[in-house]
Amino acid sequence: VFDPAISYLRSGTATAKDIKLTSKSETEEVSASIASMDQKLSSTDSAGGNGRIDIVGSGSASTFVEQVSGAQMPPVEIRADSIDVEAKINALPAKQIREMVLFILDHADEKELSPENSAKVKGILKDAFPLLASFSETIGVNNLTVSTQMGNGGVKQFGYNVAMDGPSDAMRFGFGMNAHDISLDSPLMPPSYSTFMPTSFDLQLAVPNLDFASFGDALMAMDFKENAPEASGEEMGKKLFRDGRVTVEFPMISAKSNVYDIDMTGKIEGRVDTEKDYSMEATILARDLDK
Repeated sequence: VFDPAISYLRSGTATAKDIKLTSKSETEEVSASIASMDQKLSSTDSAGGNGRIDIVGSGSASTFVEQVSGAQMPPVEIRADSIDVEAKINALPAKQIREMVLFILDHADEKELSPENSAKVKGILKDAFPLLASFSETIGVNNLTVSTQMGNGGVKQFGYNVAMDGPSDAMRFGFGMNAHDISLDSPLMPPSYSTFMPTSFDLQLAVPNLDFASFGDALMAMDFKENAPEASGEEMGKKLFRDGRVTVEFPMISAKSNVYDIDMTGKIEGRVDTEKDYSMEATILARDLDK
């Protein structure tokens, strides 16, 4: 029994130093160390109320080192000067998520849910939808290097981002990664090909118009007592992707080296029930063609 007002973290900080981890098996050994790590978390009530909360978190780690070796592989060492993480979640149904976790723990040993428990699960899920209003996360890695017996590589700056936002019947999922000042020194790379190795790249893609509202309605209609057949999974896909149509957008794909500089934007459209019905549109800008 607890006070609902403190049923989740309002704020939290964590600090660690000189972290060392080791894992050994018959075929592989992994060791890692982090000089220091800091994390912060804060939550506030969402503007819409209804017991939902907004969460903001951040974290950083310095001097990351990981070494992997095994009987079937040469040693690999990965290093990074620092790793930074930022994350935000808006309108998270913390109460319903807690109730769902407790329900699963209480009924983990049951092979089949009773009609009463099935109705309870659906009630919790109904209250929880939509699961969030928006979500975003960015990860930045500085001075990343990978060293092996076959050669060395590195990236001055590496970034990763993921985001989801929009109304529940038309949410947009986005993903991206980028790298700058890429280097590779390996005898496996012929000198005549080294100039074609990109020194920087940027990849951004998005999946728009995800209908989580219809997906939630279809989930409520599913019989939780039985294993969902493949047809039900296909129907769920058609609910999430309107009329079963999938669109993947590419707001930016770019790569640059000493001999090329290319940007591409476009989109691919297809269906969830077939791999043959698809189309693609793209615009490509190629600079420095004289090289």
